[in-house]
Amino acid sequence: MNNRHSIARKQIICVIAIICGIALNVLCSLPNDYSDSPFYIDTIGTIAISMMAGAFPGVLTGVLTNIIKVFSYDLSPYYAVLNASIALTVVIFRRSNRTKKASGLILLILTLAFIGGVPGSFISWMLSGPNTNPYITSLAGWFSAHIGTGVRFSELLSNFVFDIGDKTISVLAALLIVRIVPERIKNYMSTAGLRQAYVIEASGRNAKVSPLRSLKIGTVSMIGLVTIVAVFAMTWVAYMLFGSYSKEHAEEAVRYSVGLASVTIDEDKINDYLRRGRAAEGYEETEELLYFIRDTTTHMSHLFVAQFKEDGCHIVFDLQNDDAPTYNPGMIIPYVDAYEPYVEPMIRGEEVEVIESVTERGWVYTVFEPIYDESGKCICYVGGDIDATGLVKFQNLFVLRVTLITLALLILGLTFSMRIAMNRLIIPINSMAGCAAEFIEDYDESRLAENVKRINRLQISTGDEIENLYHSFQKMAVDTVAHERNIRRQAEAIGNMQNALIEIMADMVENRDNDTGNHTKRTASYVRIIMEGLKKKGYYTDQLTDRYMDDVVRSAPLHDVGKIGISDIILNKPGKLTPEEFDIMKSHVTIGKDLLERAMSEIHSDTYLSEARNLAAYHHEKWNGKGYIAGLSGEEIPLSARIMAVADVFDAISQKRVYKEAFSFEKSVDIIRSESGESFDPKIVEV
Repeated sequence: MNNRHSIARKQIICVIAIICGIALNVLCSLPNDYSDSPFYIDTIGTIAISMMAGAFPGVLTGVLTNIIKVFSYDLSPYYAVLNASIALTVVIFRRSNRTKKASGLILLILTLAFIGGVPGSFISWMLSGPNTNPYITSLAGWFSAHIGTGVRFSELLSNFVFDIGDKTISVLAALLIVRIVPERIKNYMSTAGLRQAYVIEASGRNAKVSPLRSLKIGTVSMIGLVTIVAVFAMTWVAYMLFGSYSKEHAEEAVRYSVGLASVTIDEDKINDYLRRGRAAEGYEETEELLYFIRDTTTHMSHLFVAQFKEDGCHIVFDLQNDDAPTYNPGMIIPYVDAYEPYVEPMIRGEEVEVIESVTERGWVYTVFEPIYDESGKCICYVGGDIDATGLVKFQNLFVLRVTLITLALLILGLTFSMRIAMNRLIIPINSMAGCAAEFIEDYDESRLAENVKRINRLQISTGDEIENLYHSFQKMAVDTVAHERNIRRQAEAIGNMQNALIEIMADMVENRDNDTGNHTKRTASYVRIIMEGLKKKGYYTDQLTDRYMDDVVRSAPLHDVGKIGISDIILNKPGKLTPEEFDIMKSHVTIGKDLLERAMSEIHSDTYLSEARNLAAYHHEKWNGKGYIAGLSGEEIPLSARIMAVADVFDAISQKRVYKEAFSFEKSVDIIRSESGESFDPKIVEV
């Protein structure tokens, strides 16, 4: 519950920060709105919020700023895509820590100036024509005069130069704000929307994911691709529908006006107008009405009245137009190619569809309305031209505006979707994966308990299936620790029991051999000392792992377990054994090997018994191959058996037996050294 309150508090602080960022953007842009200042200074809040809160809050601040500024500048929303791009750029630089160095700040300023100056110039040109700011036009004129660049490039370059100053002021002001805001507030803003108490990065082999298979990249790619395809399809459909609608709307308006003009003209005076022109009675009054109709009709670029005869188009009225020649009444104009299919029907006085043609007035659609006399005979046509080029420009301008708004909303939607995906899906999953990896790789009981506490501290509260997964993960972790503790206790008990059984078996052998009291315990100690010496010297380090050394020491007391199958008469004979008796004595290695292999076959697992078998079978082998029973030599002999060979002989010669006295320590060591490279591994003798 506390975590849910913390989440709500962070989100409220982030919302307040966004509102403050928007207000700062609007206030700082007022000087430009009401003066000729070339600096807009309307991105300080966007940059500051992007630095402190991340991509979505920054983009939201920028987009809402442009929407709100529509009251002071009606084209402002179409520049929202630039503010959104600026927010994303700042986030990219911030996350790569480039803003901590002067070179990174300079690069950031130049990048932001490029976004605002270059694409911004193109958008301005297409929406409202050339820039009229006196400072920008003055600098553009200087570039044009001294560098020889064209008008558009000069204006673009001028915008870029002034935008460098604009973004320098904005970035430095934003950095000052970031420095002033307390760290706690910045932390609240950066983690607003996070649905857990803290974030842990995924670690361990099981948590590492190839970037190509990253859920984050996959989510962004999927959302981005679907959105882009949808936006492209919607824009294309809007373009086609708007083009069709605008043409139909223009035709309808012009057709209505042409019809109005047809009833304005006195059909009985048409022939008089053709003969006498402007001198005819009522001609100028009628022409004035036609001008009024043309000038008050949207999309109508030209209005004329003409008779269609076989020798050409006979002009009755042809209203003046600044960009095309005007024909006087009675003039005959040849038909253009586009009119050829309609000449015969129009000579007969029939109604015709809209004609598309290219004339001296450009690309036009012409709507015709016939004028009939009292007998019902068509005496002329009123024609109204629609500027097709203007319609296409209007259509393109509409699509441009739709595209700019859509791109801004697309960026806003993508960043919002990514924020939701990160906070409610990717970060919780990665945090659980990181905890799981630590949990799996760390078998220390105290660390396992600490990892459970770490999992509990995540407090994931997404309110959906991810939260259910987290609670199941919590329970599994607690149950696993309890189960692990139980297994450890059982393993410890089994290990203690195994050690006790080994000691009992070793004691059974020693109790049958009057000469070997405590022999097994001493040799086990010698074996550990030798192995530690080998490891310190750097010999056989690939074999001398902690587990291996522990297995060898534990199994050392069983090296003579085969003596349990030797007769007491031979085992405790006070004098020297006969060759036959010695052959029987030598069989204790085979007996021990068989006993331990039978035990291994029953257990069916990799335990210390494998080293016990090696010790029992090969501890009487010699480095030069003259030992018994297998006759192995050099490193063919298992390392544990080579070590036991030295320990066994050293104990035998340094202890009193029924058939001999004990040698001194120095003498015993000398004997061992004398057999280096013969009976014993030289490296083992060395240590």
